[in-house]
Formats: sequence, structure tokens, C-alpha cells
Amino acid sequence: MRIGCATSLRGFSTPKAYHGPMRLLEALASLFINTFGITQPTDATRRRAAWFILGLLILMLAVVATVGYVLYRSMHA
Repeated sequence: MRIGCATSLRGFSTPKAYHGPMRLLEALASLFINTFGITQPTDATRRRAAWFILGLLILMLAVVATVGYVLYRSMHA
């Protein structure tokens, strides 16, 4: 007997031309889409959303690193 999940990621059981990192990005995009109840997008839109989310994560990491660096420099000046 196979038990499915209501929020399972469609299309992840089929092989793709890319591997690990893109699947992780698509999983993050699917998590975001399913968490906020957004209508399920097409595969192309899902990939675009994955790259957009990656850009936001990189931007957030850069902001946190910059704030940390500024705080470090201000305490040790």
C-alpha cells in the first residue's frame, strides 16, 4: 500500500537534465508555493521561482554578512 502526501512534489520522481542543486532549489520553491497556498505553476515558472528564491537567499546572506562585518569593525576599531 502506497501512502501519498497532499503536499508532495510533483515531477521529482522523473529524471531531469540537472541534479542535486536544482532539485534543492525546486524543492524550496515548492515548499514556498505550498506553504502560502499559491496556485501550482507550470514547470518553467517553477524553475523561475526557484532561481528567484536563490537570489533572495544570496541577497539575505550578503546583508547578514555585511551587517556582521560592520558590527565587528565597529567593536574592534
